[in-house]
Amino acid sequence: MLMDATVTQVSLSAIEHYESSRLTGGQAEHECWLRYKSKYYAVGYLAENYFRGFVNLKELKYEAAVLKVLAAVGAIASKCKLPYRYKLSLAVPLPYGEWKDSEKFKKQLGMALSDFNYRGSKYEVELIKFLCTPEGGGHALMRAETLREEFNSKKVLSIMMGYRDISVVKFHRGTIQGYTEKLGMSTMLNLVKQRTSGQDEKRLLVAVYRAGRRITASKFKGIALSSNEVDRCSETKCIALAVKQAREDYWLLVNQWLKIVLEYDAEEIIVGGGTADYLRQELNKFLSKDYRNSELSWAANLERDVEILFSLNGEEEGMAMRLTDVYGVLRFLQKQITKTSLPALVG
Repeated sequence: MLMDATVTQVSLSAIEHYESSRLTGGQAEHECWLRYKSKYYAVGYLAENYFRGFVNLKELKYEAAVLKVLAAVGAIASKCKLPYRYKLSLAVPLPYGEWKDSEKFKKQLGMALSDFNYRGSKYEVELIKFLCTPEGGGHALMRAETLREEFNSKKVLSIMMGYRDISVVKFHRGTIQGYTEKLGMSTMLNLVKQRTSGQDEKRLLVAVYRAGRRITASKFKGIALSSNEVDRCSETKCIALAVKQAREDYWLLVNQWLKIVLEYDAEEIIVGGGTADYLRQELNKFLSKDYRNSELSWAANLERDVEILFSLNGEEEGMAMRLTDVYGVLRFLQKQITKTSLPALVG
């Protein structure tokens, strides 16, 4: 089950109008609304496409994550017809810069799950196990499972490149250190938007990602806004040039930051995240040249497992790279729980 990231507060009257105007029921994960602490929220697809909400990249991830967890566990309860009371084991990755707030996050989650309303149904969920890792921790946990004792003697760097942040986490002799910078894919899109006019960020993201390194005007016809055919042709050329220049500038920013935080004596470097997939060629060239003594691993070799497990197809570019870290965390959580007392699981 996949959900969009948008969370927005709405009024009760807006929820009532939405419910009264529905003709058919959709998938639970796409029609999420909540009542929590006497306030109403829409989450995911409903928030973005019906209530015109947006992702706030400036707020802390874990604050919005409380509402996202409520939406996810409510949707799972609805899809699986769970009772209004059930037990939950939860795995959540956070950017390294917010990972220190994991205990605060756990406390807020426990309180929120114990009393909330999902689409008019009351739930009292007991959080019995909580696993929070820094982003990139799922990859590291899977490598530790493979290497066993050898993992603790190695210096392993895990790079996670997402939409908002880039994190680098170092695992060495049982210790964890890391860095997080707001230098994710949204930075690249802002560079494009500065050079173009009127572009919607989500449509631009899809077009930019699909174009990859082979940037031609024809790949941006679908997002051109001009109604005149001549102007439309000129606009697509302008967008293509903006994307080409933005990609070069964005990689320079990423490259310089990585040079500051990466360590030359690392024995293994793991790279993951959708933005890493977008910059795969640049990263491969950079890491194999400047860190040639480090073993390079893409997503801890979990890409193929995720593609098969989630039946991903060619239209879902980069999706496997976006899911591998969460998949690694969830696998680790599952192994900590005995099969005889397996509660609902959310990763």
